[in-house]
Amino acid sequence: MFVLSSDISIGDLRFEGVHTVIIKRSVHNLIETAVVEVPAIACFKGRGKSAPEKIVTATQIVTGSPIHIKLGYNGELRTEFEGYVVSCKMGTHLQINCEGASYLLRQNAPGLQPGKSTVKELLQGAVSKIPGNRPIKVSCALDMDVINNCSVGASGLELIHQMARATNYNLCCFFIKPFELWCGLLYSSYTSGISISNDDVMGFRIGYNTLEHNSLEEHAKNVKSGIVEYKRKRSTGDVLVGVSVDRWGGGSIEKTILNQIVQEKSLAELADEKAIRNNYNGFDGAFTAFLQPYANPGGSAIIVNSNMPNMDGEYLIESTEVTFGINGARRKIELGPGFNSL
Repeated sequence: MFVLSSDISIGDLRFEGVHTVIIKRSVHNLIETAVVEVPAIACFKGRGKSAPEKIVTATQIVTGSPIHIKLGYNGELRTEFEGYVVSCKMGTHLQINCEGASYLLRQNAPGLQPGKSTVKELLQGAVSKIPGNRPIKVSCALDMDVINNCSVGASGLELIHQMARATNYNLCCFFIKPFELWCGLLYSSYTSGISISNDDVMGFRIGYNTLEHNSLEEHAKNVKSGIVEYKRKRSTGDVLVGVSVDRWGGGSIEKTILNQIVQEKSLAELADEKAIRNNYNGFDGAFTAFLQPYANPGGSAIIVNSNMPNMDGEYLIESTEVTFGINGARRKIELGPGFNSL
C-alpha cells in the first residue's frame, strides 16, 4: 500500500499535510514554479509549547521566505522543489506562489559592462552577486564568444534572457538542480550521447507504471527547413556564415542574422542545433505517471510500450509537472529526442 507523504518548510513553518501542490519545471524555461495550497487556518505548535494554537496562515508567510518541498510515498521523500515565496492569495485555502532560484537572479544586478565576452563569463557574472548564503553553481562547457549589449543595470535574469535571444533561442539555460544552472546546446549534446544530467535513467512501461492515456506522437520531421544558415556582418564588411552540418531534408534554407555571435564556428554550431531541434528523432507530447519513479527535466527516460514497439527507446525528459494533494499524486512527463532505440 502506498501512502502519500510530504514535508514542506516555508521559512520557520513546517507543513506535514497540504491541500494541493503543483510544481512545473522545463528545460525551456529558466523559471521553475510551485503553487502550494494550505489551510487558511492552521494549528501551529511553537517550540517549547505543549499544545498547538490556531493561526491565520497568511499572517505567517513572508514574501521572499525560502521554501523546500519534499514529496513521496510511505515516508520515503525526495526533494521536488526549492525556491522562494513570491506572493500569496487568500481564498478557501491560502495559495502560496513560489519561484525557484531564478528569484535570486531577479534580485541580482551584477553591473556587467557591454562588450565582448564568453557565454560562461556572462553566466558567472549573472550569478556573481547573489544576495544571501545560497550561491548558484554554473555548469557550462560551451566555448562561445558573444557580444553582450545589456545595460549595466540589467539583472542576472535579464542578462541570461538576452544571451538566449542573441543565439536565436538555441542556447538552453535551465536549473538542472535547484541551485545549479546548466547552459549549453541541449539537442546537439543529447543526440550525440552526451549526458545532460547525472540522475539515474528512469524506466516507464506504458500502461503498467503509467496511466493509459498519453499524447505522445512521433516528432514531425521536415515541417521546417532542413538546412539552417546563420550570418554575421563584421564592421570590416566581411560576412561570416555558419551552415548546419546535418542536412535533414526540406526544400528551403532558414536564414537568420546573428550579429552578437563572434565566431563563424559558433554560428555553425547554433545552426546545427536549430536543424536538430526541427527534425530530431523522438516524440512530442507527454504521458502521465505516478510520483515514482522520480524524474526531472534534463534526465532520461526509457519507454517501453507493448502496443507500440516503435516507441521503445531512451528519450530526453523536457519538462515535468508534479501534482500532489488530497486527490493523489501524478507526474506528467514531456519527452523530446531519443538516441538509443531498444
